[in-house]
Amino acid sequence: MHRSIVWKTDQGWTCSGCDWGYPISIAVTDSAVRRAYDNLALSEFGKHRCPEKIATQPTPTRRNEFLEKMRVLVMRGLKPAAAVEQVLREASVDHRDNPGMLEKARAEGDEFLRRVEEGYL
Repeated sequence: MHRSIVWKTDQGWTCSGCDWGYPISIAVTDSAVRRAYDNLALSEFGKHRCPEKIATQPTPTRRNEFLEKMRVLVMRGLKPAAAVEQVLREASVDHRDNPGMLEKARAEGDEFLRRVEEGYL
């Protein structure tokens, strides 16, 4: 089963395959503190194991699935604009027959870049 770490606003980092979470209780504005929090969450995510019953169930489509993918790519070292570009390329291949999903990906890309510009990510 493929699982990934997912950012949920006001909740922190969560697992796409189960109810594991690495919560955040305050708004973090300092970039060094945010990187440390993200690194700790990623480390803990790597250690956890999804319960077998939950892990075998299909995961529903998430409301901000493209935005979350962009965030993970930036955490891995891509620049925000490059992360948006990559996710849009993937969406154009994965959802080429679904213009609604392509529009959703573009809207989330715009939202992601706006958040970066305003310092929220």
